[in-house]
Amino acid sequence: MRSIPLGWALLACAAAAQAQSAPDARTQMNTQALAATCANCHGTQGRALPGAPVAGLAGRPADELATLLRDFKSGKRPSTVMQQLAKGFNDTQIDQLAAYFAAQPPERRAAPSPAAPSWRVVAVRRDRVLSSN
Repeated sequence: MRSIPLGWALLACAAAAQAQSAPDARTQMNTQALAATCANCHGTQGRALPGAPVAGLAGRPADELATLLRDFKSGKRPSTVMQQLAKGFNDTQIDQLAAYFAAQPPERRAAPSPAAPSWRVVAVRRDRVLSSN
């Protein structure tokens, strides 16, 4: 008889755990969707392309990013595009974006590739090699 209430208790705990993880997953997806709006200028996952006119966001401190976004939103930091975009974010979304980009690994500069291998060009005639480099 005692196993029935214990079973219901375990079932209730499992349901509560699942209910708690669903909003977290939803929040994570919403944050990724918000971050995707930044990709056009700041690169995928906040990694700007080398030579891009805007800074990458990946790996920068969350408090720095949140302050920048709030300054754009308030007009304290003037900008042609970011002021308009930041006005569309509430404080929770700004904090989510800042945390998301801070958690991304910073961009890595690729090591310069070694010189291209020199290829040996050979012209062959049926019976002998005509030229080679």
